Amino acid sequence: MPSTDPPATIRSSRWWYLIAIIPIIELLMASIAGATFFLVFALDQTQILGFNETTIAMAMVLLSIVVFLVMILLPYAVYRDLELLEEYVTLTQWRFDRHQFLIGAVAGVFLPILGFGVALYYLYQRHHHVGIP
Repeated sequence: MPSTDPPATIRSSRWWYLIAIIPIIELLMASIAGATFFLVFALDQTQILGFNETTIAMAMVLLSIVVFLVMILLPYAVYRDLELLEEYVTLTQWRFDRHQFLIGAVAGVFLPILGFGVALYYLYQRHHHVGIP
């Protein structure tokens, strides 16, 4: 009977770190955007920590660009991680469909809430069947 312990290549894989960072970054971005919206529009604060609306808007655009660039890496990270797992999962009960995960990850680049869901679901399934993370 073959061992079901993950091989060294899976234990040393770090692609799932990038997948795990996606929900954290999206929650952080949503929190910052929500707080900014609340302060600027709801409380009519034109100065936040000494910065005017234009400076805050530019910072939000820059932050959005950074989040988008990280989101572009989600499909590649999912692809690389699934590629490493493919041989190992033949020993487990996880029957993943690589195409479904990749389509969800690509769509998640343009629909952040979908990327959030794909990342969490992938990490849940990976943990349940592989044990890492």
